[in-house]
Amino acid sequence: MYIGKIAGLKIKISFLFLILIVTMGFFGMLIDGILMFLVVIVHELGHVIVAKKKYYGVESIEILPIGGVATINQSHYNQSSDEWYIALAGPMNNIFFIIVLVYLKDLIPYHDKLINYNMSLFFFNLLPAFPLDGGRLLKAHLTKEKSVYQSSRIVASLGILIGLVFVFLGIYYIKIEQTGFIYLGILGLFLTIAAYNEFKSTKYLPIKYSITKEVNTTNIRDGSLLICDNTALVKDIMKEIQTNKELIICVVDEAGEIIDMITEKTVIQAYQKGNGSKSIIEIFNTI
Repeated sequence: MYIGKIAGLKIKISFLFLILIVTMGFFGMLIDGILMFLVVIVHELGHVIVAKKKYYGVESIEILPIGGVATINQSHYNQSSDEWYIALAGPMNNIFFIIVLVYLKDLIPYHDKLINYNMSLFFFNLLPAFPLDGGRLLKAHLTKEKSVYQSSRIVASLGILIGLVFVFLGIYYIKIEQTGFIYLGILGLFLTIAAYNEFKSTKYLPIKYSITKEVNTTNIRDGSLLICDNTALVKDIMKEIQTNKELIICVVDEAGEIIDMITEKTVIQAYQKGNGSKSIIEIFNTI
């Protein structure tokens, strides 16, 4: 739900977050809900500021029950270092806000609660689980050594695992009548759903980043070489496509002799035609 703009940036609230605020208001915690909203906005503005410094367009901020999401135009978003700095900016903005609250505590109402919410969001967001910032930091680190497909699946899997742990903790606290910790279960449910959706979408990431690289084509491009047998499956080669390097596939026979050199674009086209389970030799007739 669109609620307005801050410095030309659209601010949206998800329907689920709205339900959360209404529920908190029903239990006499409306002020806490408003403070949470403020803390999340400060956190997301950290991402926005760094993204703009990196010359990315930012369309909007949406507030969710597990935090917020800054929608960044990723048409050129293919550098793991950029993702690292942008992801880290949110938690760092929370630390900056805490320092301001400590020094101006006599001027800012509810400063104790604001500090607590900032600290909670800081530590929660650094968990190594997608879509949290800790997950994005881990993904950016893994992408230096692994393909975007492999890195994303690892982080999404961790997100599902950590989310389920939170769900079971919430159920446990309900059973022992510690209702103050029910929110752990709610957070875990949303985290699990978001991570599972990311896990399902990972198969499309190589295509997405290949399109991005085509948009950013220059005369000199950074690339990497993949050597594979002519029996290698198209879907397995897709997993090796990276975010910021073009992949050249060197196809060899049983004796290790080079048969052909193909580009990642050729592999992606075969995959899009539903030939992911076929081998290189079946698709391209290299021998």
